[in-house]
Amino acid sequence: MTELFFLVSSAKSAAVLEPLARACQRNGTSRCCFFTGEGVQKLKSPNLVKLLHTAQRTVACEYSWHEFMGSKESPNELGKIDHQQRTDDRFGTRDQPLGAK
Repeated sequence: MTELFFLVSSAKSAAVLEPLARACQRNGTSRCCFFTGEGVQKLKSPNLVKLLHTAQRTVACEYSWHEFMGSKESPNELGKIDHQQRTDDRFGTRDQPLGAK
């Protein structure tokens, strides 16, 4: 089960994301990361990419990647994450709360 989900949408996020990723790695905290918008530019950082290799899943929005990075190869998976499905799996839905049968 994922304990943290990082949604990175700002190019200014490195000041926060890298220390959080290091702390997760030290503490064995499971996490997934999704990069979108100008946040995909953070994947140019070799240090950050190295830290993300221990994440359960790291995905860059394919549309944002091509907009900001052009034809460069992504160091991570390109695609999308269904945020609603992840939320429903973790917290249940309004019609069927988590744990309801």
